[in-house]
Amino acid sequence: MADGEKQVVSSLNRGLLILEALIESDTLGVSELSRMLSINKTTVFRLLSTLVARGFAEKDPETSKYRLSAKFNRPRFQALDDVRLRELSRPFVEKLTHLTGESTGLCMLSGNSGVLIDNCISSQMITAKLTIGMDEPLHCTSLGKALLSAQPEPERERLIRATSLFVMTPNTISDENAFREEIDRTAREGAAWDDEEYSLGMRCIAAPVFTVTGMPVASIGISGPLSRVNESTRRALTQIVKSVAAELSQTLEI
Repeated sequence: MADGEKQVVSSLNRGLLILEALIESDTLGVSELSRMLSINKTTVFRLLSTLVARGFAEKDPETSKYRLSAKFNRPRFQALDDVRLRELSRPFVEKLTHLTGESTGLCMLSGNSGVLIDNCISSQMITAKLTIGMDEPLHCTSLGKALLSAQPEPERERLIRATSLFVMTPNTISDENAFREEIDRTAREGAAWDDEEYSLGMRCIAAPVFTVTGMPVASIGISGPLSRVNESTRRALTQIVKSVAAELSQTLEI
């Protein structure tokens, strides 16, 4: 292999290492990546700049740290302009974490499941780890339930029939009748509740997000430990989640 070809392969390898690091972490800065990967800062910055230019990474203007963009998961998001949605939603994702102190996730429908397209991680010692690109099953996550409950009746029925009620914890809903009742309740109340159904030790609350024309496009919600998200805080936290979801919905003209 010629020296030039070796250099190209080396650069590609380093770029892939950066992508892998960003997949595993929420946000990372140039110095952090340099230390983690043993690559000098100048090279890291150059590779990150290339990833940003090609739309595979984003730079937070406030922290100067980087994270994956939704384009990295493009095959899963082809149906909607997720980049535009993330831009419009970002202030509300951050606001929800600020108001509740819990990690916030923004979710979109992808096939027969939900997928997380943005997050804001709580600074609390014990918190939920929400990773962009992770699945949010429709039957055992609040984000998934909120998404499903907002769908028009024909689509909701199709998704209910297509959903595999696999068990994640002893609390996971695995009966179709119970699942239907849960989605009906969620639709009536305008918010979904996950009581350790996806992950033991964590509870979640989410609400659907609509465009100004009333089309459901996403769900937004919080995740936190039992000590903070419980029956005594549920009502207040639910009202905050629903309020922020409604505010976000009023801004969406996509």
